[in-house]
Amino acid sequence: MGTGLFSLNGFVAEGLRDQGELRKGIANLLVVLQARPFTLTDAARERITTCRDNDALDRWFRRALTATTLDEVFGEEQGDSGEPKPEGPST
Repeated sequence: MGTGLFSLNGFVAEGLRDQGELRKGIANLLVVLQARPFTLTDAARERITTCRDNDALDRWFRRALTATTLDEVFGEEQGDSGEPKPEGPST
């Protein structure tokens, strides 16, 4: 059995992987938004950089490719807060 970072298993490895995915998603979204003709407000930047929901970041990224406004990116009508969705069965 190997040692080092790449031999980690279980929840520690998952946590590190999830953190890496979040950072990558945040960075990619910011790059796309900065390349588009949007004025990225401090509030929008904070919303993105504090987001902990990979699914929301992915949705925002895909929308940012074609959106004409930041409102279209964030899709408020769909309830994209950037907060992780609760796990387990819904009631």
